[in-house]
Amino acid sequence: MKYSKNDISKTQEIIDYLLDLIKTKKIPTNKVMPSEHALMHRFECSRGVVVSAYNKLAALGAVYSINKRGHFVAENFHNLIKPLSYMLKADSQSGIEVTNEIKEPQWFETKNVIFVNGWRAFTKEYFKENQKIAEATIYVSNNLFNSVDQLDLTSSITDALLKAKMLNNMIYFLEYQKVNKFEHEKLVVINFYGYDTESISIAGTMYVHPDHFQFFHQEFGSVNKIS
Repeated sequence: MKYSKNDISKTQEIIDYLLDLIKTKKIPTNKVMPSEHALMHRFECSRGVVVSAYNKLAALGAVYSINKRGHFVAENFHNLIKPLSYMLKADSQSGIEVTNEIKEPQWFETKNVIFVNGWRAFTKEYFKENQKIAEATIYVSNNLFNSVDQLDLTSSITDALLKAKMLNNMIYFLEYQKVNKFEHEKLVVINFYGYDTESISIAGTMYVHPDHFQFFHQEFGSVNKIS
């Protein structure tokens, strides 16, 4: 079946609406999502458009379906991009822009991390119950500042990129490094980089206090389409 440009736009509108319900926890996990009929009425569209939206969310791991019962919020949707601060359960954060000269880390070259239009660098600290649990150095594509005048460093940079539709994928890898942080000579650090449809949009390294370090990983097999 071929969809018109209007159908494709409507599908994305429904996806954005449903994701907002999930992210804001207006619908808890394992609870039923809006019915296909309700969405058809709300967005004035065909059932095929609604089904397409639910198929895409199922492929993301955000929802699952039960025959004749409806669509439900998935227990976990880890493959949707979330800030590391969210996964560490940080309750506040702060940061400053690095204005003195700073070099790219060596792993940028080995991982082929290239910012086509250059970057700006920021250091951030993350807190939980007033205790510092992590810190990070983050490099952000200059492209972001075509749509954002100034970053709110008390909020997630990842969220800012997502809002600007500049982040489609994130890659994380762990390394044991000599860092002399949090009263430890060596720590497992989290290196990460992400990109949109054109180029790298973010990269950086996070150092987590050992008492708060957690490792998250999830993989999905083939996803059955929602009928």
